[in-house]
Amino acid sequence: MSQIKGPKHIPLLGWRYRGLQMLRDPMGFFTNLHNKYGEFCFWDPKNSKHLCVFGPEMNKYVFSRPDIFIVDAFRESRLPRNSAIERLSFGLMRLNGDVHARHRKLMQPAFRSTVVNTYWQSVVDETNRELSNWQFGQTRDINKDLIRLITNISLKTMFGVDEIENNARLQKLMEELLILATSPLSLLVPYAIPGFPYYKMLKIADEIELIIKKMIQNKIGKAGNDVLSILVNSQSEDGGLSENELISEAYTVLCHESVAATMSWLLIMLDRHPEIYEKITNELATLNGSPLPVENIKELKYLDNVVKESVRLLPPSGFSLRYLSKDHEFYGVKLKKGTMVFLSSYVTHRYSNVFDNPLQFSPDRWETIQPSPYEYLPFGCGMHSCIGKYFAQMEIKVILSIILQKYKLSIKPGAVIDRGMRVSMVPKHGLPMTLNRLTDKIKRENISGNIFESIELI
Repeated sequence: MSQIKGPKHIPLLGWRYRGLQMLRDPMGFFTNLHNKYGEFCFWDPKNSKHLCVFGPEMNKYVFSRPDIFIVDAFRESRLPRNSAIERLSFGLMRLNGDVHARHRKLMQPAFRSTVVNTYWQSVVDETNRELSNWQFGQTRDINKDLIRLITNISLKTMFGVDEIENNARLQKLMEELLILATSPLSLLVPYAIPGFPYYKMLKIADEIELIIKKMIQNKIGKAGNDVLSILVNSQSEDGGLSENELISEAYTVLCHESVAATMSWLLIMLDRHPEIYEKITNELATLNGSPLPVENIKELKYLDNVVKESVRLLPPSGFSLRYLSKDHEFYGVKLKKGTMVFLSSYVTHRYSNVFDNPLQFSPDRWETIQPSPYEYLPFGCGMHSCIGKYFAQMEIKVILSIILQKYKLSIKPGAVIDRGMRVSMVPKHGLPMTLNRLTDKIKRENISGNIFESIELI
């Protein structure tokens, strides 16, 4: 490759300025880079530390070489050695090679469909408990409600915990940790200085770790079908997981913010597309008010297509990061060990040669297309793809089947819907929606925000 492409070099600031741009709006940042510089470019042409590669061909190249392009999710955060925050971060998404394979092998039984299907009743019960607080005519932050609901489901199915008061405390701590861990100031000033976000992040991680340790101790030697019980008491030829490994993986499986975010984006798209909203509610009406049975998860075809299309347009994690494990020549460019390689499912899902009219919300497209794993990757790709994919899809479909048979939701007039980024892509300002009766006629008012850059909305 004769010329290294990328934005103009900025003296002194260089890649740091691009880093701040990326943190403010990753999807906008990567889309702009792709549109201007193509499928292979750098943040700063004078510094080859940050490489962006886009599209199915690049995805295949990177994800099919996990020994060269490795994960290390929190490398740039400079987490203190042997700290609670480091232990919480060392789950599947930070492991490579034989260690990753061993962890995944031990965890896989807990996420088989036969086990996940036993969580159906918990999903239904927790959803009905959450909806008992919803009243017709209310305007609520639905994203916040969904985060609380998904966290409660996760604590019950992942940890076997059902104490609402303790759940609320852990949920609050986890939410604060996510905000602090993704704060630009935490990345720019990674020092334990009282009053700074990084310092508070470390303290909250200490508290979360103590809670998880107590939960682990309570599971030792006790049978249970929750994920933590299975992990605590699981063994393989190489033995089970150590306490520190259990802490890491327990926190990993508990983080289900992506499910709540996916549902929020889906409800936004349904609100803006009344004809699709009507079609999906007509299909759900065949359930006669009952939740979607677990044995019929794949049988409601239009619901399945709506979910597929929603995560195509707004995937839970719109970009991935890998590091070079050694010096490597990539498409004619010699790169050094440690180079950061960014990929984006969000950008890939907008390739018009794969998805016709890519900005349109068109569930019917799934009747005729079968994209490859490198063209459609909302839950990741390769050996680090989401281990909880089936559970996430089951949750989304069952919860939607309950909500949409009870309420007709509409976005509050004048709402600002912007993309935000924590671990997942979320509605930055929440999602204010009004709870209407199914028979109410809804006049859809104007909304604003950079969501209109992501999808064609009415």
